Amino acid sequence: MAYYTTGEDFHDPELHVQVPGSADGSLQEIIIDVTLQQFKEKGQSAGIFMLAVDVTALARARAELAALRAPGGQFGAVAARWFSEFENELITGYRCLYAIR
Repeated sequence: MAYYTTGEDFHDPELHVQVPGSADGSLQEIIIDVTLQQFKEKGQSAGIFMLAVDVTALARARAELAALRAPGGQFGAVAARWFSEFENELITGYRCLYAIR
């Protein structure tokens, strides 16, 4: 694994992965925000720290919002003006619904 030998950090805010979705073994796609960082002990590689958060709902909501805001989208220019006021709240994920006041 390159992260272990090179020591370079890896981060992907929307990594698409396939995971078992049910008892029958079928796969489902989820989207994770993942970070890999090498850690050392006494100057030697000792392992990899991994942090992964499921952001599937957030990523899909962002994609839907982008489609709505796109030229010719369902809301077009009117939505683009309204959403621009709340963009920071909409894209943080932790306050995703906060923009609906």
